[in-house]
Amino acid sequence: MSDAALIQHYRSLILDLLRGRKVILGMSALAGMQGWIDLLQEAGAQKPLLLCETVGTGDVPSAEDADWIILADGAPDMMTGIRMFLDAMEHPTPALVEALDRYDPDRSALVLLNFLATGDQLGGRPRYAPRPPAWTALEDKVGVVDFWDRHGLPHAPSRVVPARGQALRDAHATLDQGLGTAWAGDNKDGFNGGATYLRWVRAPDDMPEAIAFMEAHADRVRVMPFVEGVPCSIHGVVFPDTVAVFRPNEMISLRRKGQNKLLYSGAATFWDPPEADREALRDFARRAGAALRAEVGFRGAFTLDGVMGADGFVPTELNTRFGGAMNLITVGLEGFEFFPLCLRIQNGDDLDYRPTDLERLLVAHADAHRAGGGWCVASPQRRTDTVKHGLVWTGEGYRLAGEDEETHGRLLVGPASAGTFVRFFPDAEHTPVGPSLAPRVVAAWACVERELGVPIGPLEAAREVRG
Repeated sequence: MSDAALIQHYRSLILDLLRGRKVILGMSALAGMQGWIDLLQEAGAQKPLLLCETVGTGDVPSAEDADWIILADGAPDMMTGIRMFLDAMEHPTPALVEALDRYDPDRSALVLLNFLATGDQLGGRPRYAPRPPAWTALEDKVGVVDFWDRHGLPHAPSRVVPARGQALRDAHATLDQGLGTAWAGDNKDGFNGGATYLRWVRAPDDMPEAIAFMEAHADRVRVMPFVEGVPCSIHGVVFPDTVAVFRPNEMISLRRKGQNKLLYSGAATFWDPPEADREALRDFARRAGAALRAEVGFRGAFTLDGVMGADGFVPTELNTRFGGAMNLITVGLEGFEFFPLCLRIQNGDDLDYRPTDLERLLVAHADAHRAGGGWCVASPQRRTDTVKHGLVWTGEGYRLAGEDEETHGRLLVGPASAGTFVRFFPDAEHTPVGPSLAPRVVAAWACVERELGVPIGPLEAAREVRG
């Protein structure tokens, strides 16, 4: 089967699910929904109801094409906004239930929710492809160590300790190998991500804030030696009899100068690890996916995060769900819709998925078409408009492009639920393949601060230490 025919085959599996249906979509930013609307219209679905965390940055759909409700605009920070959005869907207010019933009085709509959502229903309507508690429990950044151990998957030494000052100090003293230690808090407060519950403790001055934060927000903390290297992830899809795995992504996790906090700031596929490391990482992911299936009957997409350090890959967390960076490996693959396909697999629908062909298609495409960039909530001051700027690479950094000047990247600056959202898109034709993209993201954020006056703060990229 040709690639074009294979893509059309996968698309038909998705269109069959949507055809003629009322659809309620709970998928985060309104500005990111046009692709879904195009897919629904192609399937002949009815006008959808969109539940969104925020309006977001970028173009929004037409009111003729969709109705929508914004659930978490104006949150004080990104993590709070995500939690408010997820909670609003899991515990809908009477006003939201009334709106849902106006759209879907017989409660027959197809309910498709954000990959972070954990509930199995929405206002009395069953959720398609729910995530069982046994799956979501494995995302706890503390408990995952036991999973590695149960299945013989190698990982860095670590200690799981109570979130108390002396226990944390003792673990740090035991595990520090010269670069300090990384502290990861548990899921006491609910979902956490984007390095918000991570602290890099190097010196006594780093400890007071880290201890105070963990005591306030965690019951247990995993402490491990800090590993220098490129933060990275790899993704896979678990099927009943096999595991498809794809190519590594770089996770743009930047260091704030003079602080113990990191800034998760994007993902990209421009970086290439050495070939032997790439294949070792893919093998690790395949083993992890098989272990998920054996232990909790898992199916669907998963992500494996870690660091490519001096001695190879060191895993740090496992996410039993689709990950935002998974979309990078399909950028430019016209007609292919990855997340809806993964929902069908996750739901256990017995269809012709052709996992070997899927892996071949996506690995080859992602290697040939590099993608990704940087993004962050850069300022607590919330914008109401969206602006676009071209960027020119000078050899040492980026500057804003002049009118009609050839550009090497672009910026998108606009509203977020918790402030000003900034997105950086490097031009693939002017971005080297192989090296880490993180230094260019640092350069883009420096340009944003210098030329647009949006405060981000001084940042540093991780160092490549392997090959």
